[in-house]
Parts: sequence; C-alpha cells; structure tokens
Amino acid sequence: QTIQSLLRDLKQMHTARRDTPDAAPKPTPLSLPSPPDRWTPDNLQLYAAISANGSFIWAEATQGGTQLPTNQATVDAIIHIAQLAQQARDRVGRPFHVVHWYCLSDRNISVNHAIQYRHRLGDAISFYCEGLTGNQLYWFLDPWWTGGLGCDRRFPSLCTIAARSDRTRWLN
Repeated sequence: QTIQSLLRDLKQMHTARRDTPDAAPKPTPLSLPSPPDRWTPDNLQLYAAISANGSFIWAEATQGGTQLPTNQATVDAIIHIAQLAQQARDRVGRPFHVVHWYCLSDRNISVNHAIQYRHRLGDAISFYCEGLTGNQLYWFLDPWWTGGLGCDRRFPSLCTIAARSDRTRWLN
C-alpha cells in the first residue's frame, strides 16, 4: 500500500504543475517518538528539545546532525550548557540563534583556542540575538554568567558562552 501510494505521488509530481490541483500533496511530518529518560549518543532525536521545556534542540547542537557526539560525557556537556543557555535566553528575553555549538574538529570561526576546545567538549555556544550586538549581549550577561563569556569584534553580532567552572572573559 505504501509503495503504491508513493508511485502514485511520483507520477502525479512528474505530470502536474505546481499551481494545479494535481500537484503533489503537501508532505505530512513524521510523528516524533517520545524523548528517552536519558539522552545517550545512540538515541538522539534531532528535533527534540535537549532538556525538558527547553528551547534548544539537538539539531542546533549538532549542526543539523552532521556533528554527533561520540560519548556520554559530550552528551552530558551539551545538556548542561543547554540548561544554562536556556536561563540566559530567558534572561535576555529573545531567542538565541545558534551559529556554532558542538564540533568534532577545530572548524570554529574563532581563533581563540580555548573556545575551540570548549566547542569540542560540547559546552560552548556561539549565538546571536536579532536586534542586539555581541557587545550588548556580553555586557548584559557579564554580571550574571558564571562561566566563560566573550565576543569578537570581527563578528560584531556574535556572543559566546561556555559552561566553564571558572569565570573567564574575553573581548577580542
């Protein structure tokens, strides 16, 4: 039945113009399974929230699934920074548009080697907020954020946070 339906849809798409009633039907999204009790490298769901009631999803943390964590320590680090970043996002009152989060290699836009290392650990996020500069984000978060915080004048919209155990700041 599924194959017959697929063949009908393919034939219809091949012969129909997009502005006719014969055009292919809109795709129906897949229903997502319930999140597991504990995330592991083997059960990540790209469009699921990393933490309960959180705004950040695994697709943001893993560059659309192209940089999947290989061990539990990295998964746990991603979960931890997602929870902290959610608090910062709620404090700022605007969505964080993630530019860079977890990566397996040193492909980061920053030349700061310490931050590249944090991205490889999964506990750093480079982001921007529409209508705010990286400096505005930095100075707003500075008194409150207890880990790593920085921005780079080469990328004036970006701000980076890291879930370090010590308070570290950088302005490049």
